[in-house]
Amino acid sequence: MQTLLEGIAARGGGWIELRYQARRAKQLVVRNGQVEESSSAELVGVGVRAFADGAFGFASTTDLTRAGIERSVEIARSTAAAAAAAKRTRIERLADVDLARGEVPLPTSDPLDAHSLEEKLGLVTRIDDLVRSSSALVVSSEVSYAEMIDEKVIVTSDGASVVVHDSKPAIRILAIAGRDGKRTRALESLGVTGGWADLLSVKSPEDAAVAAVRLAVDLLDAPPAPGGPFQVILDPELVGVLAHEAIGHTVEADFVLGGAVTADKLDKRVASDLVTLCDNGTSVYAPHAVGELAVDDEGVPNRRTAIIENGFLRAYLHNRETAAHFGVVPRGNARAYTYRDEPVIRMTNTYVEPGETLLQELTGSMQDGSTYVFVARMTGSSR
Repeated sequence: MQTLLEGIAARGGGWIELRYQARRAKQLVVRNGQVEESSSAELVGVGVRAFADGAFGFASTTDLTRAGIERSVEIARSTAAAAAAAKRTRIERLADVDLARGEVPLPTSDPLDAHSLEEKLGLVTRIDDLVRSSSALVVSSEVSYAEMIDEKVIVTSDGASVVVHDSKPAIRILAIAGRDGKRTRALESLGVTGGWADLLSVKSPEDAAVAAVRLAVDLLDAPPAPGGPFQVILDPELVGVLAHEAIGHTVEADFVLGGAVTADKLDKRVASDLVTLCDNGTSVYAPHAVGELAVDDEGVPNRRTAIIENGFLRAYLHNRETAAHFGVVPRGNARAYTYRDEPVIRMTNTYVEPGETLLQELTGSMQDGSTYVFVARMTGSSR
């Protein structure tokens, strides 16, 4: 396939990008001791982008013959020409960057294919049993396992030619507790970029099941949260969610150009000088992070981006189009979910970098009028 795509790309006629993808997916769900789902799917095709007259055109096909792919190239070129005629502002060029070549291997020594469906279903069933047997207050359970295994070949007429192998398994554990008509729920999720052993090494699924049950049961006695502003200590996972949702999406350059709140804040202070927020397709602080991405879907190698550095907004996340607009080098943030989708600017692993040890004393008042003092020793922050 790589040779075929390289041959088509070399025929000339302007810039084109060819992205072959073969995806195999599996989903297993056990609910209250019963198998609810055992499904698998395969997705194979080629996505084509053409760049002409300052605009992109896109097409995709499941016809993997030379003739089929070349037809999609012509459709993409025609679409680009039509889009160019309707554009008020045309793209002058794509950013220059050293594009990826070669092969990116599967990031694991224990591939998912080495483990049978029976073994995977056995794990899901065993964990579901553990959830229901861990407390008499558990009234419902659901445990699921999902995996996606990808092979991509990305070729562009200006030099990219790379084969990327990827594998992302995940386990989701839900416990629902009940008493006197009250219901509470807790969810534990485990996911990695890697293989079977990598998934199980992040956290024991048994420990995750017990944690979900404990939280669901504890919540039965939890009072309603009071309203108002409070000083809080955030769970590291919640810090990661906030970094992703509240900050990360606002610095994706397509949103910036659309008027995001960050549009006029580059090189301005946006946070404490203790905060350095990064995006990185490499798993720096914990192995096999879910957002691991060595090469993006434009064939651009991924590199660390310091979005906020010591409190100042320093960079946006880019594809080759927006990087050219802002006069910077793209760092591998163009992503497409499947071959049927055009690459868009999105995060990889977004995290607050660890800093110096900080001692902080927090004081406050409880609802009953008593006061508390909490001394937190924090080294670093959420990833």
